[in-house]
Amino acid sequence: ITMTTYADIESATMQPTRHAYQFLAAEWSQRGKQFLGAALLLRHHVGNTNVVAHLIGQATELLGKSFLLWIDPDIRNSDLQRIGHDLIKLTDAVAKHLDHRLIDKEALRTLEDLHALFKRHALRYPDLLEFIFTPPEIPDCEPLLKHLHRLLRFADRLQIWQFKY
Repeated sequence: ITMTTYADIESATMQPTRHAYQFLAAEWSQRGKQFLGAALLLRHHVGNTNVVAHLIGQATELLGKSFLLWIDPDIRNSDLQRIGHDLIKLTDAVAKHLDHRLIDKEALRTLEDLHALFKRHALRYPDLLEFIFTPPEIPDCEPLLKHLHRLLRFADRLQIWQFKY
């Protein structure tokens, strides 16, 4: 079985259907949840590490982009590329579709700290001098994890990523 990717959909000559975008969004959300699960499992065994923080950043990126793809029928590949790996831009884009009361200030501060490392790939590829002299401080991701859990429960109640046939 061949899995259709977002690149396949964007390069097709015909316009993808809403269902095609939702199918892809559901797949991305599953992968985001798997990254989150891996982060939680690893965090339980080794604590806050670069890898745990990277997995949380990756999960945040996939879940946010899948939410946008599901909820916004007009979003395009170029819109998602403009966001890139910028967790702050992504959060701003997602927040436009959410009630402001769902945004947790402490989780946003954690996200900003995580973003500073995530966007420059410092969690995956440490700079030698930085690693020796001033290793980056890994933010405590607990507030962000709690916030993501609340948002996932909210998405379930709204039946985000759930098909209605």
